Amino acid sequence: MIVIPALDLLDGQCVRLKQGDYDRVTVYPLDPVAQALNYRQRGAEWLHIIDLNGARDGTAYHQELLREVCEIPGLAVEIGGGIRSLETARKWLDAGAERVIFGTVAAQNPEMIAAAVREFGARHVAVGIDCLNGRVRIAGWRSDGGITGTELGHDMVARGVETLIYTDIQTDGCMTGPALDAGLRLQTETGARVVLSGGVGNDVDILACAETDIYALIVGKALLENKATIVKL
Repeated sequence: MIVIPALDLLDGQCVRLKQGDYDRVTVYPLDPVAQALNYRQRGAEWLHIIDLNGARDGTAYHQELLREVCEIPGLAVEIGGGIRSLETARKWLDAGAERVIFGTVAAQNPEMIAAAVREFGARHVAVGIDCLNGRVRIAGWRSDGGITGTELGHDMVARGVETLIYTDIQTDGCMTGPALDAGLRLQTETGARVVLSGGVGNDVDILACAETDIYALIVGKALLENKATIVKL
């Protein structure tokens, strides 16, 4: 299993939202580039970055910062948040991202995801499936996507997607344990590689996930607050 540290960016700062709520934000007094370098020096090979300005407003906000992070040798970066067009995805990939994460647009315009796979290749494309009570949430988790997570997963795999990033919104930012069963079920039912996100509270959670077949695990708040230390198994 791959451990993927996460940085959420809002107005150039490292933050965490609780359950995706912009009114429940914790700001961490950390330089994002320095923190990314810290994770790499500790062994991390991947970094998960969410542009929260982009998720909320639909614009690529942190491009220059991402370019700096992508210059860190040996660190592959996946970026999500507000990627709702091939043009925006292309900007992030040109800035040095290894993989772009489509969210809202996957539920609204699934054919565009197929076009992204054709243009960029499956290894550079992931789809974020963010669920509340099994149903997909879109537009920064503020709206119902009109489809279940499993249905969206099957549709995306049929269109060539190989990597799904599954977030259980109820666990996100709460450090009460990840929704491992739901992530494993999505992986088994779709045949995709599932990256599980949300809820990790400590190293015990990370090691428990590592004993399963889950492809990768994103760890955000627990690392920032030193409740977890593992960035590479």
